[in-house]
Amino acid sequence: MTLHARQKPLLGTFVDIAAAGERLTALRAIGLAFDAIETVHNALSFQSTTSELTRLNRAGGQWCEMSAVARRIIRLARGMTHASGGLFNATLGGELVRRGLLPDHGFGDVCNAGAAVDIGISGSCVRLSPGTVLSLDGIAKGFAVDSAVAALMRAGVPAGVINAGGDMRAFGHVVVPVARRELDGSVTPLGGLQRGALASSARLPSPDSRYPGHILGAGPFASGVWTVQAAQCWRADALTKVASLAPAQDACALVEKLGGKLVMAPQREGEAAA
Repeated sequence: MTLHARQKPLLGTFVDIAAAGERLTALRAIGLAFDAIETVHNALSFQSTTSELTRLNRAGGQWCEMSAVARRIIRLARGMTHASGGLFNATLGGELVRRGLLPDHGFGDVCNAGAAVDIGISGSCVRLSPGTVLSLDGIAKGFAVDSAVAALMRAGVPAGVINAGGDMRAFGHVVVPVARRELDGSVTPLGGLQRGALASSARLPSPDSRYPGHILGAGPFASGVWTVQAAQCWRADALTKVASLAPAQDACALVEKLGGKLVMAPQREGEAAA
């Protein structure tokens, strides 16, 4: 079955969407999938001064009514923050702003980090403890990919694949060959992806234009690129941060406990190659 593909600059990267089926039907579905990604981006962009996320971060501890999409991802982020013991932490926005890695939209006095209990959800409203700044960059891209996949499926697409800068999900009969770019520029083949999601994140001692994300945390520092496979892309995306911060001997088991699979853990300093 033929795959029809389109690409757009979104989420700070290039998003590629391919859908199987009759051409006009597939292209219409791809348009709906891009619309779903834009909905997530518009609601949850930290960089935007008008997003729902910025409005929440500027609310000074007051309850804010938020869309169903925003509440869904915030609930997932809170759950993963709690379940991972803070290795994934959605409340690091204050520290990222202090370091100049994210813009300050007039948040006032902020704390470097909070915890899952600092995120309250009641009905259609969300509240942050005073001083807490929410950043969803560690999960939002994966969530947007999942939203796009759901849009393709609702449109009747039998198979397809979405790649948002390395956050990927495939469904149906499609098998996607995957390789990972390492910090030294080499490429590691990871096999084929089918009916699942894959995400990769790099952790470096200092910002690098090749890897625009930043992983902060108290875990033992090790440079590398971590790749996680899971059923949903939001989960794979979040668990790459857990894997990079967990002690090396615990990373595989912890990622598995939280619903993912660590794919070829990077070699850490002092370890022998397999």
